[in-house]
Amino acid sequence: METRAELLTESYHGFPVEELSKAFDLVKPESHWKDPIESYCTSDEIKIISAAFDSIPRRKLNLIMSAELVKDVNPNNRFKLGDNIFKVTAIGYRQGPAGGPLSF
Repeated sequence: METRAELLTESYHGFPVEELSKAFDLVKPESHWKDPIESYCTSDEIKIISAAFDSIPRRKLNLIMSAELVKDVNPNNRFKLGDNIFKVTAIGYRQGPAGGPLSF
């Protein structure tokens, strides 16, 4: 039986692992990937971004994504007229169990 790590070497939910990494790069903070996420993506990107979040073990990163459809947002003129834009948020690594105080 294959482990989760072995399964992720090629693809996850039908997406190549390298594409999942690129998708995460679209929404991760410029400051540091461990920081809280507040970004935007199109309806064409939301499926792979969701798979990218899902492919990261939550017990390590606590990256639970939420997305909502928004209007009149176009950071860095990245989107085209007529795109359905989603706001993507996650509390980030440091705000979850991995960033809290140690307990024994």
